[in-house]
Amino acid sequence: MTTPTLCGASPVVAVPGAAGPKCAYGLGCTKPMDKLIPARGIRAAELVLANCFSGALAGHAMYDPKYLILLDALDGPAQTVVATLTACDGQRPENLAWLTASAAAGSAAGAVNDVLRDINPYPSFAQFGLQSSGLEEEAEAGTQPSAAEPVAAPEPHTFGARLAGLLDSGLLGPDYPLRPRLRALADTLLHDVVRTVALAPPDARRSLAAIAKETTSLDLALAHRFAKHHDDPVLRFPTYFGERSVADAPVALDSSCACGRPLTAYRRRGRVPVITDTVQVVCARCGDVANSLADAAELTVKAPAETTAGGALHVVVEARARRAGTVNLGIVLPLYLDARVGPVLRRVEASRPGERVHAEFTVAIAPGATPQAYYFCPYAVQDLGISVSRVHFTLRPPGPDERERPAP
Repeated sequence: MTTPTLCGASPVVAVPGAAGPKCAYGLGCTKPMDKLIPARGIRAAELVLANCFSGALAGHAMYDPKYLILLDALDGPAQTVVATLTACDGQRPENLAWLTASAAAGSAAGAVNDVLRDINPYPSFAQFGLQSSGLEEEAEAGTQPSAAEPVAAPEPHTFGARLAGLLDSGLLGPDYPLRPRLRALADTLLHDVVRTVALAPPDARRSLAAIAKETTSLDLALAHRFAKHHDDPVLRFPTYFGERSVADAPVALDSSCACGRPLTAYRRRGRVPVITDTVQVVCARCGDVANSLADAAELTVKAPAETTAGGALHVVVEARARRAGTVNLGIVLPLYLDARVGPVLRRVEASRPGERVHAEFTVAIAPGATPQAYYFCPYAVQDLGISVSRVHFTLRPPGPDERERPAP
């Protein structure tokens, strides 16, 4: 089944020798002749001609005015015609903008050009005839199209960079269990950031909701892996990405390390696009005390500086969420520390971007653990953004009273 085609051929006599389309030379039309609909035969108050070069000003460069769709449309009953002055890529977002054009836009052409600005930074549409139908009534009534509540979803550019870093940088092997899901999400994101989806509110909301749902699920899967597999390759990102990055100038932080010395932060930018930018926080005495993917949730940790074998550490992990949604918090223990963490994982909800959320954990030290200096690593995962801190503490031998206390 063929689709009808709007025809701009006008009965007005053509200028001799002027350029024209195929039909100007008696060769018929590129479209089925029985499906052609003359623009002047369209009975509508307002027409939008999204064809390239459909406006009058295009006549000097392209076809003779006889063949311009705009002129043929103005010969008909349309009161207002919106036409293109040059080549354009107006599609579904522009159609929706025209259908919902408000008085604030001033005209249908203004509303369409505003939406098209991301790909055509120059005006592509012009309006001819009378004011767009309905605009004056809208202005008098003071009505504006209601904006739907935005869906809380990852910011596409940063999120896409994180996916590329996990999938294409070499950080993860081909047999990494979450790779198929990460690849499927990357393909979905690449498909849905096309402007015909991203700028069409109904389609964009569905797309963002689906991406946000799968992202939340993958965040949880990653957090569970960190809790169960202390050597998960994702946790190697500070070294792997750092060796392939260049550090910016250091920035002194207002906060201090647990040892009391000042902290300095560095943003390390990947030498190639698939190497995700990272941020490292360094203490001159303790070394790197925090590492994160760029723009990931910020971590703050409160914990005792020491305990004894058989004792426990009460740890409060706080994260500053980058967007509204779920933040996964947990603690990774080094393999040589004989201890357990409870609970294994906490999922906390941020109601708005920038909100600080926290969770409490207990690191229970085994009675037979060797007294020495140790560390543990609290982490946060949100939108595949990973933040890991290194917290040092001292494990001392039990005192005389504790040695005599029977084991529970």
